[in-house]
Amino acid sequence: MLKWMIFDADGVLVDSELVAAVVLTEQLTKAGVAISGQFVRSCLMGRTRTGVERILRRYFQFIVPSTFWESYYIERACRFEKELAIVPEAANCIQAFRDKGIKTVVATDASQSKVSRNFEIVGLTAMFDFPIISGAALATSKRSKTYFARVLELLNVDAEECAFIDDRCFSARNAMHMGIRSYGYVGPGAHGDSLRFSKANIPMILNLGDLVQIASCD
Repeated sequence: MLKWMIFDADGVLVDSELVAAVVLTEQLTKAGVAISGQFVRSCLMGRTRTGVERILRRYFQFIVPSTFWESYYIERACRFEKELAIVPEAANCIQAFRDKGIKTVVATDASQSKVSRNFEIVGLTAMFDFPIISGAALATSKRSKTYFARVLELLNVDAEECAFIDDRCFSARNAMHMGIRSYGYVGPGAHGDSLRFSKANIPMILNLGDLVQIASCD
């Protein structure tokens, strides 16, 4: 029986990744990197700072200056305040799970403060049954199965009583390897790892409005 629905935040509930990708592309271009928005969206979004810096060194021989990230975060926050939007059907989807007696929680690699502010902007603040679970606070990330072990521990629940949705295949795959039912979101606002989801045999969700019925019946 499904007791908890676990949501990723960026790209699943909040359409933040497109805005963030535009800002990162602009900041890198300003710093002298000849980089495309498509490369940023496909290869840099969803990664840690260390991961982004590693890719920039490898493919562009670019060493990130010490002031770069502060400038990026300031500009991103300003743009979020003006441009951030909720993913279609996100609020209705969350409420539909709660109406069925299924608790909802967000599990993210981002900081609690960043996700909390994003939820305030789009009106999702009061819609969850547990505080935001942050990889930054746990000192791990969804690239590790340890992350999902900690999520289960925090929720005090068995893996088979949970379902998880993310727009990144590596996250959904690691949750699945821990025994959590996993879904790949490839709808509006998502990164869209559709080919990877298919290869990993992870069911894909095109519209969050369909998730309640699918997850409740699996």
